[in-house]
Amino acid sequence: MRDLAIGWPKVVIDSAGLCIFFAVRNLASKDLGVAPVGILEYLNAATGAGYTLEELKQAGERVINAERMFLVRAGFTAKDDSLPRRLTEEPSPTGPAKGMVCHLPEMLGEYYQVQGWTEDGVPGEEILNRLGLA
Repeated sequence: MRDLAIGWPKVVIDSAGLCIFFAVRNLASKDLGVAPVGILEYLNAATGAGYTLEELKQAGERVINAERMFLVRAGFTAKDDSLPRRLTEEPSPTGPAKGMVCHLPEMLGEYYQVQGWTEDGVPGEEILNRLGLA
């Protein structure tokens, strides 16, 4: 499994019905990353299922790719992956991001690559086959 896959802890939190505020407060590491081992422990304690970390990662990755394929089949494209103009063109007036804008096109290309998707944001056959979503 690719260790670079991103987004799966948030998907697992949402799918498990955990409150994101609880998860961040109780499962965040010092660098503010969500500790997947903590999520795993909570899920196994609540369900008795005995999930492994790899199973949890794969479940999250399956959800991300299944959602993306739903959108692709519904006619959405990379052009629909957008943010409001105020985030991409208007510099933030205050706070830690003061003077900054989001460089979404560059970020999307990197995100697609890390996820194993095409440059158009479509999950590749290898990913879909590995996850049983082909």
